[in-house]
Amino acid sequence: MLTYTANDLWTLRHAKPPTCAMRKASFSAHLWQPGRARKSADRPVSIVSRENNARRHLRVGWLNVWSLASKTVAVHEAVTTNDLDVLVLTETWHCTSDDICLHEAELSDFTVVYSVRESQPGYGGIAVLYIVLLQCTRVEVPQVKTFEALCIRFTAGNSSWLLLSIYRPGSSLVTFTFFDELSSTMETLVVHGCPVVVGGYLNVHVEDPSDASAARLSHLFHAMDMKQHVTQPTHQAGGTLNLIVTFSDFNVDDLNVDPPGAVSDHSLITGNLPYRRMTPLTPRRRVWSWRTVDRDPLRQAIMDSPLGCVKIPASATADELFTMYDRTLRDITDQFASERTVQSKLRPLIPWFDSECRAIHRNCCRWERRY
Repeated sequence: MLTYTANDLWTLRHAKPPTCAMRKASFSAHLWQPGRARKSADRPVSIVSRENNARRHLRVGWLNVWSLASKTVAVHEAVTTNDLDVLVLTETWHCTSDDICLHEAELSDFTVVYSVRESQPGYGGIAVLYIVLLQCTRVEVPQVKTFEALCIRFTAGNSSWLLLSIYRPGSSLVTFTFFDELSSTMETLVVHGCPVVVGGYLNVHVEDPSDASAARLSHLFHAMDMKQHVTQPTHQAGGTLNLIVTFSDFNVDDLNVDPPGAVSDHSLITGNLPYRRMTPLTPRRRVWSWRTVDRDPLRQAIMDSPLGCVKIPASATADELFTMYDRTLRDITDQFASERTVQSKLRPLIPWFDSECRAIHRNCCRWERRY
């Protein structure tokens, strides 16, 4: 009989999931586990638990690679050396998804999401390498002309982030249209209800307080309650041009800016994006089993009670009447409907699930119970 170690099985992994028939056969033979349980101790992952499994982090890097074609080996070393889970590459200069540089940049347990400059393929471009243990969903953002943008939603456990990667060409002047488009793009991400991390090459000298563009960019971040974390020069010629921006209540831990010139004329910026595993609240509440109550005896009990047969004196006050009403109905309720305690799970609010959606969902459940 053939036997395989954990390392042998990991070498058989590939980016595409197995076919439906293969998954069914694996599950039926207990050879494979669901995604939530598929976390082997033999697999080192940088998404490690801290503080009794309540504190975690995601290791992310940003680099303006300035042509990826000849730097795939350097990209591999950057991911391995810094133990990165996600690496954002700007100015990749790739033309299509078939470019060999994108495939060569992927490590064995990584995959890539990319964006090609529509107006001039072969220049600009954004590529995001991420470990396959993360769930990735591409998020659509408004069409812009002054910069390139790629937004991705990453999910690990029960926490999610929105990672907005931006590349603004250095050959273009900073215009009012750039700030309007940047503001509109970030406004569309607020409704997702999860932390937003904006990073990339914005090519604005934020280190110069006298720069008008830097002042306006700072005002935009302040208006959205966001803060910029990079304070060191990120280019060989000087200047803080590569930025990382988050909301004020979301910190980037262990931020490191490597000296520029190792891979390109820009610095490799790395940091940890922390998150807290939220334990769902399960409040207890008391309910009565009204569905099992026979309506006829209940109606007769109310008619035989003081509410149905006692003549109310004219001198009775409103408080006395309310007390009699409440006490009588509670006694009848305890007699016919048994009380029990249930736990309710509070789920995060969804922005689009308003009262209209809730009414439609309630009506749908009603028809499902009937039929």
